[in-house]
Amino acid sequence: MAISVFFAGFGETRPGNNQHPQLDSVIRIASLSKLMTSEMLVKLLDQGVVKLNDPLSKYAPPGARVPDWQGKPITLVNLATHTSALPREQPGGAAHRPVLSGRPASSAGTGSLTATLKTAPGSQAAYSNLAFDLLADALSTARRQTVSAAV
Repeated sequence: MAISVFFAGFGETRPGNNQHPQLDSVIRIASLSKLMTSEMLVKLLDQGVVKLNDPLSKYAPPGARVPDWQGKPITLVNLATHTSALPREQPGGAAHRPVLSGRPASSAGTGSLTATLKTAPGSQAAYSNLAFDLLADALSTARRQTVSAAV
């Protein structure tokens, strides 16, 4: 679990802008959210709520497009181990767009998943922020609770 301590607003909100963080500043925690999502996965596995081999589609909204590879689905273990065959980020949008837009990266859910798979899930490892966004969404659906509330 990550803890952020605010003390006297040291540092800058962006390198070189001379603006110190305030009490209401948004702090990008980047891949630390993967630790929280992983913790939620372990808890839900232990409680029997999810299984590692559950397909992502099981937790997708009705009618959502969830890609597969020649009928082989993306599973929760694929998402958690960077073997989903999903790209690093969701395709589309402006290049170099901000990571934080004031809402969760996956707030559109899998209904707008435009990514396609170039290999079979589980066949190779490739770092994917998108995979962990979708894992967090799937676990939230399974638990009927957000990751932050569950952890």
